[in-house]
Amino acid sequence: MDVAGRLGWLARYLKEVDANEKTLRFWQEIYDDRGKLMEVHENSQWIKAIKRYRIQP
Repeated sequence: MDVAGRLGWLARYLKEVDANEKTLRFWQEIYDDRGKLMEVHENSQWIKAIKRYRIQP
């Protein structure tokens, strides 16, 4: 899922799953206004929230 920022930046949310659709990894990539990858954030707390609230990124 891509989320555009107000200043032209882009946050991209990615999810890796196994064959049974179990979430293995969830991370965020931040791109600048030229499409250059600037940051990567990975957080196991996000995975817990996804499972707890059944969020579909």
